[in-house]
Amino acid sequence: MEFVLRKEAGIVPPALNSVSVALLVTALHWLRRAIYLGNENYPWFSKNPAWSRLHSHADFERILEDLRKTHRRNQKTWRRLLEQVPQVQP
Repeated sequence: MEFVLRKEAGIVPPALNSVSVALLVTALHWLRRAIYLGNENYPWFSKNPAWSRLHSHADFERILEDLRKTHRRNQKTWRRLLEQVPQVQP
């Protein structure tokens, strides 16, 4: 059986579909692992072209949304902490 690869038609060979799903699962696994290990660099993950294909995927968007919330919370915490540091007079 022959398949025509046309994105707009949604016709994709089953083997290619399986590979795509496996790659997606692997990419999301390593993204979650990087975040778990402390890489919470939301601006980089949200703008890095390497992740551009996943921006329409619900799991990726959910991960980014959680990361964005953490990033904003960390920004507020650091602002508050830095305001408490005494200024050194020259």
